[in-house]
Amino acid sequence: MTDFFILAGGFGKRAEPLTNSLPKPLFPLDGIPLLGIIARQLTGFGLERGFINVHHLAPLITNFPLPGLDITYLEEEELSGNRILSTISSDKDKYTLVINGDTFLDIPYYKLFREMDENNSAGVILVRKKDGPYSSIITRGNDFLRRDKNPEVTDLMYTGVSIFRSDFLKELSRENLFDSLEASGKSIRVLEYGGLWLDIGSPENYFLSNEIFRESEGKSSGNSVSEGVSITQEAEVTNSIIWSDTKISGDTVIRDSIVTGGLFIRSGTFIKKVITMEGTFDLKM
Repeated sequence: MTDFFILAGGFGKRAEPLTNSLPKPLFPLDGIPLLGIIARQLTGFGLERGFINVHHLAPLITNFPLPGLDITYLEEEELSGNRILSTISSDKDKYTLVINGDTFLDIPYYKLFREMDENNSAGVILVRKKDGPYSSIITRGNDFLRRDKNPEVTDLMYTGVSIFRSDFLKELSRENLFDSLEASGKSIRVLEYGGLWLDIGSPENYFLSNEIFRESEGKSSGNSVSEGVSITQEAEVTNSIIWSDTKISGDTVIRDSIVTGGLFIRSGTFIKKVITMEGTFDLKM
């Protein structure tokens, strides 16, 4: 039996000002919140029971509907990093799929499960060839050795997805996952992933990730619109991301921009901007 744990408590400082309105796990890709996309994958695997840790804008996550899933929310007064994994009930006959709630990928759950089960390892971390200045994962064959913050040490990076034997989670006592894995001395395998992986860590990365996600769904360039959005015929909105409960009217022009939710925009020209209740910011594309 496999449970899941979605890590969703971070502040998302790099993604400000977007994270002043929504936590990153609720950023929509083509109008669908990331957490909803992850949940759809989990139910597709037949997984039902799991945990989500929350902190920043916690009620927005705890009130987000996840039909078909039995969720225990762990609200942290102070973030504990990956130590939060060691607080859940452990069972030697269970596995736990761990997912960072701020990245998108097609989770290869069955491959992860099989890699761990066939090699009798304590866990498997999913890695990929890096395409940016991410920390390096150092391996020996298919065995994890350690992480190095220097991006030039290897060409492998962590994807944000792993699976562990649930009783092993008690040994993840350090804030950083990789410090715990290295200190444990247990056999941890790596599995390389070659599919679509999207980083929404900054407004610019999020905007590009949304375009790539649309392309992966067979859609051409255009607007990505969430629920409750109204755009009048007079307004010109092109190639932009519009979050929920937003109304755009009048002679408004919006191009290549992100509009956060709950706004009523009556006029103005916005090109490569992030438009929020707090103000308008440049989208540095």
